Amino acid sequence: MKKIIFIFTGIVLYAKSYLVVIENPVPEGIPVITSLKDFSFSIFSYEELNQLKDKINYQIIDEYSPDNIYYLAKQRFADKKPEGALILFKKNGEYILKGAPYNLDTKSFFVKKLSSEKRLKKNPEKTKNGLNFINPTIQEIVSKVENDSVLNFVITLQNFVTRNSYTQGCTDAANWAKNYMENHGLDSVYLHSYQSNYAPNVVGIKWGQTDSCYIITAHLDATIGNPWWPEDTAPGADDNGSGSSAVLEAVRVMEGYNFHYTVKYILFTGEEQGLVGSGAWCNQHSSDPILGDINLDMIGYVNFYPESLDLVSDNPSEWLMDSFVVYTQNYIPQLKTRTMVNPNFWYSDHSSFWDIGKSAILGIEDVGVPNPYYHSKGDTVGAGFNSIDFCSDVIRASVATLSGLARPLVSIKEKPVLVERKILYKKGMIYFSEPENGFVYRVTGEKIFEFKKCRIIDLKPFKKGIYFIKLKNKSCRVLLF
Repeated sequence: MKKIIFIFTGIVLYAKSYLVVIENPVPEGIPVITSLKDFSFSIFSYEELNQLKDKINYQIIDEYSPDNIYYLAKQRFADKKPEGALILFKKNGEYILKGAPYNLDTKSFFVKKLSSEKRLKKNPEKTKNGLNFINPTIQEIVSKVENDSVLNFVITLQNFVTRNSYTQGCTDAANWAKNYMENHGLDSVYLHSYQSNYAPNVVGIKWGQTDSCYIITAHLDATIGNPWWPEDTAPGADDNGSGSSAVLEAVRVMEGYNFHYTVKYILFTGEEQGLVGSGAWCNQHSSDPILGDINLDMIGYVNFYPESLDLVSDNPSEWLMDSFVVYTQNYIPQLKTRTMVNPNFWYSDHSSFWDIGKSAILGIEDVGVPNPYYHSKGDTVGAGFNSIDFCSDVIRASVATLSGLARPLVSIKEKPVLVERKILYKKGMIYFSEPENGFVYRVTGEKIFEFKKCRIIDLKPFKKGIYFIKLKNKSCRVLLF
């Protein structure tokens, strides 16, 4: 009997998992949840730690359970402490907290909810796309950015009164943004619901000649400092109506142009609660061929002139930041940039892309966040958002970089007229007037299958919904059945 008890106890110990802090650099082949400059975080079983004990320097900070919730927090001010939170780890103003930090004032702390998904670190794919010459198509796209259009976006978003992710106001803003994207030439637009009590993310897709994609992102939600509960007021003009306006303006000015690479436009929610929305989307799309993300967060406040745009990358994303600088110099020379490689600057949605091994950069008015109206009711047009000229120039630079990296094929004026082909849908079957090559996608962008020289496609085995057929000649058809 004693032997049975002893064996049973050993099995329980053996099956336990632990949240650990690992000193960087992490050896190749060891998966992590997220990485900062000096250390990384991961979850390992007792057996895995035994196998790794001679390969890494680590510290166990908690016994892991799927029911546990962890947050990474960074203090903005040295005299502020995370009151009421269970602190598991502290170093250089960075904290790991256990449980939802409901008492944490986000005016004083940046927060990020940690995923339980761990992945191998890998070097993102790098591309070079015509940095050494001026492309007239990119010039044409950039010239379409208008101050009045940008300002209208910011005012419209502010007028939802609150965009706290737990509120109807944020859901209404997401639906409005979805409708806007649907009316501006994108091939697919959908709401990405990731948690029932959060407003959804908004995702728009413009297909290219390849599934490999570039993305422009911003967070749609806002807060006045207590995002853990619904807030009746959260105008968020600068944070982050300004970044959201960049995504929507990019949709507008890039309408009608075709690109070699697929372009995705995403507005995330749940950012103020710890990058929850971007974390959920990135975890679901970690295997997608994402080449780079341009994330814009707070680009509408100037504390002194001339203002420069701060750009932040981690080490593997430095090429993307350098590309942004060159496109800015070529197409918006009046906008000055200040660059920094800092994997510890994880305070916005670009960090979720870093966690899945993708290149991403952040564009922000100032990394020190000097805006006195930050996370307050005063973040409105004329106060927290005080420079439409600076905001619009940042958007021009972002559009130039996005368009340049995605590689425009032809301008609207040069756009060839496609021969209309007849496609018939009947009772779950697709009939082409002549043999076709192409792909079938779900509305979310997931490729279902490829077909070659087919005149008939049977979609009856699939669930009811919206699907896209992408033909080799780049024409698309939306199918609802």
